[in-house]
Amino acid sequence: MTKQNRTGNFWRQARGKTLRQIAELGLTGLDRPYYACVLQKINHVRNPVWKGDIQLDGYCNKLRVTVRKIPQNKPNGEIQYCFECRVNGFKSPLKQCDFYLKWNTDKTSGRKKISGHIDLFAARLIVTIVSTTNDREEPISLCLLEVRRGAQNSGDNQSSPSF
Repeated sequence: MTKQNRTGNFWRQARGKTLRQIAELGLTGLDRPYYACVLQKINHVRNPVWKGDIQLDGYCNKLRVTVRKIPQNKPNGEIQYCFECRVNGFKSPLKQCDFYLKWNTDKTSGRKKISGHIDLFAARLIVTIVSTTNDREEPISLCLLEVRRGAQNSGDNQSSPSF
């Protein structure tokens, strides 16, 4: 291996280590593997938006989860909807994460669900949205935030949600 290759490899490893440390700092307060909240639909907006707050362990901090339903035009002229998720409130320098949620079908129940994930070097955040009803039979949307760290971080084994 030439000196130039060794130097380049060193910098790639150092960059990867730094990114992992930044992600770990940003995930401060996420001590449990699961968090949940109820998403409230925001009325009087052009495209549907749901927001919810997740209280974190011992830090008196919260994460805000925002899900937007966004129309997209298909080449054949049909409108297809996708869901964009934003998670705000992480410690600096991470601050927020944006990613898309996809429709999935649960293999055992056959129920349609929406879920998505983002990989953050130190952990994978998986968001699952589940529609259900409250005790008065009014529709509500539950948000599950799953934090998979280290070895649990690999693979696409996700539970999913539905609206």
